[in-house]
Amino acid sequence: MDIMKMLNPTAKFDAAMKQLNAIWTEHPGAQFDAAMKQLDIRAKLDAVMKEHPATKLNTLMKEMSDRLKFPQTFVETFLNKSSIGSTISSPNSGANDLIPMKVKPPQGNVVLAATPNTVPVIPADWAKLGVETGYNPKSAEDLNLYIVGPSGEGKTTFESSVPDTLILDFDKSAESIVGTRAMRVPINSYEHYMQITQKLIDEGKGGKHVVHRVSIDTTDEWVGMIVNRLQEEKGVPDITEFGSQGHGWAMIRERCWSRLRELQQAGFVWSCVGHMITKTETNPVTHKERTVIRDAVFPSFAAKIVNSSDFKLTIYCINKEVEKKTKKKLPGGQIIDVPCGTEMTSKYFLDSYTTAERQGKGRGAPGMNRKFEIPLLNAWDIFVKNYNTAIEAAKKQNK
Repeated sequence: MDIMKMLNPTAKFDAAMKQLNAIWTEHPGAQFDAAMKQLDIRAKLDAVMKEHPATKLNTLMKEMSDRLKFPQTFVETFLNKSSIGSTISSPNSGANDLIPMKVKPPQGNVVLAATPNTVPVIPADWAKLGVETGYNPKSAEDLNLYIVGPSGEGKTTFESSVPDTLILDFDKSAESIVGTRAMRVPINSYEHYMQITQKLIDEGKGGKHVVHRVSIDTTDEWVGMIVNRLQEEKGVPDITEFGSQGHGWAMIRERCWSRLRELQQAGFVWSCVGHMITKTETNPVTHKERTVIRDAVFPSFAAKIVNSSDFKLTIYCINKEVEKKTKKKLPGGQIIDVPCGTEMTSKYFLDSYTTAERQGKGRGAPGMNRKFEIPLLNAWDIFVKNYNTAIEAAKKQNK
């Protein structure tokens, strides 16, 4: 682009623009800023502006000067984006005498020199309002969890290993857990449930938190209690048939989530523990049956939990029958292993690579091992270790 002919400026401007073109040719990318600063082009362009106050050259050069910090083919980009548009006034003519010009579009990819992973600076007044930036994932203790699995395979045992937790025991199963770190309260009725949760909410809003986490165990029993209550209130035998277009289902979902939302707003994090069940479905077209495993609660409610949680964790147990052996000493003194029956061994696993993974669950810990063995006791510590390891690795990559 021959900018000198286009503008026909003074000798000082002519010299400045020659230097400008030479700098961009010889110092592309990140070196452009340093070269511009060293040759003091900004000062020369400012001087040109002062000599042409009566024309649009003043506006042109001001915008060009402001944009010099961007290492790009800046003249083309500037002329495309500036308020002058596709015309520029001649320095030797009146302000209304415009010369049309064509701007050649950039060829190929425009290279921008930028510092990788640059973290923007947040003004103090916005920071006070809670504005954040950068990679700053939740601590493991602050994660909202949806824990599912088959009945009797370690869900409540896992949840009981989380410190600073109150389990709302709808299922009456937490009392049989050995080595628990959590408190529990068996929920006897809807009124008892409301009394417990209201006390938590009131104290939480006042800054008093008896625990950090409230756990619902299990969601299917929780939903069952809400269903019975709504049927009593509405005087119907089946609340799911109440109203039209799924209104009954929506009432169940909202009655549960309004309470959980109040607990969260009072400063608590939550866990929901739910069963998984097998169900036989028939394809309406092929009439073929298939067995699927899904959450025990109804689909839209399960989807609500998944969307609101930070992790969906599936916990299950694999049992294996192994042969038992004992030591036997032969007459010659040799010791050998001989079979003596069989025994059952159990291994417990935690798997967060579920359907929820494709919905972004667990994205705060990229690279985390999604499936690993857990002990029967204190399994929470293993999850925290894997989570924190992934967080530290991500922070190093983000530097």
